[in-house]
Amino acid sequence: YTVLKQSEKVKKVKKLNLENFEEDIENADLKQLLQDALSAGSFRLALRIQYLMVIATLSNMKWITWKKDKTNGTYLQEMYGREGYEDFKNITGFFERYWYGDKSINRNVYETLSDRFNTFNGYLQQHE
Repeated sequence: YTVLKQSEKVKKVKKLNLENFEEDIENADLKQLLQDALSAGSFRLALRIQYLMVIATLSNMKWITWKKDKTNGTYLQEMYGREGYEDFKNITGFFERYWYGDKSINRNVYETLSDRFNTFNGYLQQHE
């Protein structure tokens, strides 16, 4: 009984962290949340976290201004005309198709999309 109750607490803490991380993505431990999502097999959530990692990086670089209530379209407008805009537009499209389109995503699809996100993040790191 105690072990089960302890396990339930861990699940609640992880769920709470995953629900609240968007409040302050610039200070959230997105890498840990990504690992938690992947460990749980939540590939759609992992893709969302990777997209938010891109948003946080762009915000830290001052290429966009992050606000919780902004839309992806607003971020695209802020990026328009910058180097990397087309790549950002593409990964935004992938993210929206799988997150808002409620498409299922398995490990293979996730890994393919994750490679694209990682490539874009590598590009951003070169320009920081």
